[in-house]
Amino acid sequence: MSRSHSECYLGIDIGGTKMNIAIVDGSGKILALSSAKTPKDVLPAQIIEKACAETEALLGKQGMGPHMFPYLGIGVPGTVGALGIVAFAPNLGWVDVPIGTEAQKHFSIPIHVAQDTRTAAVGEFLAGAGQGMKSIVCVTVGTGIGCGMILNGKLYHGTNNACGELGHMLSVPDGKNCACGKRGCLEAYASGTALRAAAEEIISEAGPHSALSKEKPSAELVFQWAAKNNGRAKKALDEAVMYLGIALTNVANLLAPDAIFISGGMSGQEELLIKPLRQFIQTHAYRLTAQRIVVERAVLGQNAPVVGAALLAKAI
Repeated sequence: MSRSHSECYLGIDIGGTKMNIAIVDGSGKILALSSAKTPKDVLPAQIIEKACAETEALLGKQGMGPHMFPYLGIGVPGTVGALGIVAFAPNLGWVDVPIGTEAQKHFSIPIHVAQDTRTAAVGEFLAGAGQGMKSIVCVTVGTGIGCGMILNGKLYHGTNNACGELGHMLSVPDGKNCACGKRGCLEAYASGTALRAAAEEIISEAGPHSALSKEKPSAELVFQWAAKNNGRAKKALDEAVMYLGIALTNVANLLAPDAIFISGGMSGQEELLIKPLRQFIQTHAYRLTAQRIVVERAVLGQNAPVVGAALLAKAI
């Protein structure tokens, strides 16, 4: 690949279960992409080291170097403060992690860090279905749940850079425990983590001699079982759609955006997730909002966060 630095952008998206690295052009088109598992039960520095090593490997395969890029954009599943410090990332167990400083040890180019839900919104706004719109909400549904908001053409940050914590909106007072330390959060009922817990329950209920006992619990399993009309899986999925639908209906009524886009690891489930959510919102939202709001899968799909990370400096 032979391109000048002015034509290419580099981004990393670090998720709770996997990380993506991408090289994109100025329009957001992916020129090269790689993925790797996010290490579990290790120090934050080791995860950052892994991400940087994977990035260097991708660049090496393309015959490129960091100097060919104006900056490196990084998306993380947590609140990012000044100087690229991740103040809190519950799904990674991070508190006050200086990811910008750590990444700078590997790359002698500017580092820009933002919450992954915001990078997803940037990606969709600049390179996806949000092009031409003024206000969008991009909801990331995967290990956790969050959202990035472009309001009147600008990325919204909120006080203390802590807006968009959709996954920690209260769904059930004193309900299930959440990774953030609170109880009753939306993530505990409608995230990939919640569906994985449902899969564990289904397998446990089936008993040690059931064919299900050999299955490894995952959110994907719940979707597979629901598609085959497994009653317990359908109930778990219907509950997740209901709780997420309530939250998104409230967001729609509060902000009246042009669109709500769904990205993240569960966004590929059109029939079992996106379509039911669209129907729920259009049924329950304020009439004028329900008549015009678009509810769709993010065009960039699971790649929205990494494309937005690469294009991040264009929106901040």
